[in-house]
Amino acid sequence: MVLFGAITVLYWVLGIVFGFGGFLFLGWFAWILFRALGLACLILWILCMVKAYQKERFKLPVVGDIAENIAGK
Repeated sequence: MVLFGAITVLYWVLGIVFGFGGFLFLGWFAWILFRALGLACLILWILCMVKAYQKERFKLPVVGDIAENIAGK
């Protein structure tokens, strides 16, 4: 939940920057950036699902520590 919460916040920030910033000439760059972020999100989702199905303990580098702190471990 921490990983996808962070990705959602990143989507919001990018939407604000490219939406209100008046970056009309960066439209293609914004489109490519959003698509790359979506693809990375899909790959991470599949990776996490496979690891959970295999019952393997798997911790992502940054958000794994944050999730452990939230869980109280």
